[in-house]
Amino acid sequence: PHGSEQAGASQHAHIPAHLPRQQEHEATDPRHITVVGVCSSGKSTLSKALRERGYKVRTVAQEHSHVPYLWQIAKPDVLIYLDASLATIRRRRNPRWHRPLLDEEHRRLSHAREHANLYIHTDGLSPKDVASKALTFLNNTKSVKSE
Repeated sequence: PHGSEQAGASQHAHIPAHLPRQQEHEATDPRHITVVGVCSSGKSTLSKALRERGYKVRTVAQEHSHVPYLWQIAKPDVLIYLDASLATIRRRRNPRWHRPLLDEEHRRLSHAREHANLYIHTDGLSPKDVASKALTFLNNTKSVKSE
């Protein structure tokens, strides 16, 4: 329906159970994580995977808002930005998705992109790959605070 896992982190893709679970010390990670990104970049899928590992995660639909700092309302400690190309969005979501829509989403997300602690371009990545990149970052940056 919305694409395959091979195409990348679709919103409805299943995260494999064999993805490493967080270690005991991570279960008490106090940071609040916000995930933003263009449509069909994998925000919901990544957020679910992080929640399943004990992280406090919120997805913000910044790409739909004219308020550039909407993502800051959640006061995240870590801001993760997911991106995808037009071709990937068309595979995952809608073959008729237009370039002006993606350009507008990027414009609306520009403030978040400038402040992101982690940027992941999800083209060609499975949901497991995206989650692994985020978990590696979170494990290696215990004191990150988004500005």
